[in-house]
Amino acid sequence: MLEVILIVLGSITGFCIAITGFMKIFPEFIKNIQEICSCCCIHYPYKIRLSNNKTGEIRYLDINIHDKKSVIVWSRDYKGGQDWLFENVNSNQFRLSNSRWGEQLYLDRDKNKIDVIVSPKDDMGGQLWEFEKVQDLENTYRIFNTRWGIKKYLDINIDVGVRVSEQNLGGGQLWKKYNLYSKQ
Repeated sequence: MLEVILIVLGSITGFCIAITGFMKIFPEFIKNIQEICSCCCIHYPYKIRLSNNKTGEIRYLDINIHDKKSVIVWSRDYKGGQDWLFENVNSNQFRLSNSRWGEQLYLDRDKNKIDVIVSPKDDMGGQLWEFEKVQDLENTYRIFNTRWGIKKYLDINIDVGVRVSEQNLGGGQLWKKYNLYSKQ
């Protein structure tokens, strides 16, 4: 009888230790689940905004109103150029598109291998983007493309707008992602 009581008490103690441990990690567990859900294909496509504060103020990924092709960063507005449709292509690649002027145009690497533009949908690889989570920064990612075999990151160039470049610590590659969740 004593052995049964010890086994039951041991099981209860083990259960309590497990619950206590789970309660300590539960907030982190929920945070990780939310992060996974924001980057999985359950709710695709949905709208997002991407911002960067390399210049000292928050600027949003936007389409240049003058040529309607180049990609820039701009102060927050509500004209539609900053709302990107985020769609899953496969498990880790995404397309970002915008239809501010009617036609659905996709964030793309230009043929010069440096500039970032918007263009009609194609399968040449410049429109496939991957998101790397930046540790310790909430909803912050480095976004890259490997169209010509080399990983190049979406980056802000103060003089010319948005380009791609090798990974660096200049701040222009850190993009905060805002999920808007409304389908286009």
